[in-house]
Amino acid sequence: EPGADVSDLDKSLAELVGKISDAEVTVETLNAQLEKMQPEAVNKNYNIVTEKLATLTAEYNAITARGRELAEQREASQKQSLAHSEVMGNNCSARYKEHSAAIDQTKRKRAEIESMTCCPTCGADGETWKDKLLASYDEMIAELESKRAADNSAADAEFESYKLKCEAELADFDAKISAFADELEAKKEAGREARKAKEGAAVIVQTCNAKRQEITEAQATLNKLNYECQTLTKQRQGIFDKFASHLAAIENLKAEIAAIDYAEILGMVDNSKGDEECSREALANADKALQKESAELGNKLTLLKSMKRRDEVTAELVILKGATKVLLEMQQNAINNAFEPLVTAIRKFTDGVLDTPPIDFHDGNFGYWLDDIFVEIDTFSGSQKRLALLGQMIALASASGAPLKVVIIDELGDFEPLTTRPALIERMVDLATDGTIDHAFLMANDIDYYDVWRNGSLDVLVHEVTA
Repeated sequence: EPGADVSDLDKSLAELVGKISDAEVTVETLNAQLEKMQPEAVNKNYNIVTEKLATLTAEYNAITARGRELAEQREASQKQSLAHSEVMGNNCSARYKEHSAAIDQTKRKRAEIESMTCCPTCGADGETWKDKLLASYDEMIAELESKRAADNSAADAEFESYKLKCEAELADFDAKISAFADELEAKKEAGREARKAKEGAAVIVQTCNAKRQEITEAQATLNKLNYECQTLTKQRQGIFDKFASHLAAIENLKAEIAAIDYAEILGMVDNSKGDEECSREALANADKALQKESAELGNKLTLLKSMKRRDEVTAELVILKGATKVLLEMQQNAINNAFEPLVTAIRKFTDGVLDTPPIDFHDGNFGYWLDDIFVEIDTFSGSQKRLALLGQMIALASASGAPLKVVIIDELGDFEPLTTRPALIERMVDLATDGTIDHAFLMANDIDYYDVWRNGSLDVLVHEVTA
């Protein structure tokens, strides 16, 4: 009977059926949980919140630009007012000096007349001519002083009017700037709320994605169990097929034995007693041959079972090796696809700046290949590790959809000054220009070295180090 040969298979099949039932329940439960999460609505809400945040960010930037433009206009207006006021003051001062010079000259001439003892025109003595001349000079002096006072009053009135006009213009600018500040604060608050909403939506999206991953893993487990069940079922059926074949062979052998004519043999014994011993010997030999064939048939049956099991184990091993190879290839492809963008982003910060081979990813670590040796990031020098980690953080920020990416590098003087430091500064300018980062702040203490690098996308903050 084949029962002893298939009992282990039946036991394994029963266990697999139970596991398959549990796996199917798990998959159905996870699918029901995911359906309750409403993943389509979750993704739609996340996209809406993300778009709203982008719109608010653009509006905030536009308001900031308008406010900055208005502040620049106010500053320009104030500078223009100060320059015009200075011109007005200089003109007023020049006119005052001109009037004062005329008054002083007239007073000097009067003093000369007053010191004379006779008329300079006719030579007459007495005081009558002098009084007339002095009176005329006094009138001229009074008229000049009156003109000077009137000119000063007009200049003061004009200056005061211009001052009021400038103050009104500045007040108007201040009111507009204040309104922009209020609007900017409102947009900032709305942006904070939108950012919180996006973070909340992102958590829900991640939860849905995690649930999908659970479903994928559970379905893979179910598929594996079904495959194992099919394999064992085929093995079991193969054993029964072999057993049926062996039974047919035994039946054929029995038929051949049944076909032997024992009566004919006995007749030959009766007819020839001399051949009795020969007949008995022939019959004994036939029995021995039958026993030998039966034993050989049993051995063949056992051998066939052993060969069948060996073929099955060999086939399972081939399948397992093939599946392992496919899984390893899938794993490597998944790792490459996941980390290739990070590697590309990190290389933007290191290639051409550091005197090292390109950054790569191997066995779960970032580093670079030096001949056949992989140098991991933990063994980098200080400058190498700073730039590699900086590129990694910017790559992660870009992958997470960060709305603003600002680079801050302190102690810029630690980088080699002839090649690495200029290359690093140029690279920050390039990355800010192509949109990889939004702005960079590089802090150092050598103002003469960095003046040449100042532009709109890069700030080099230079501070003096004192004792």
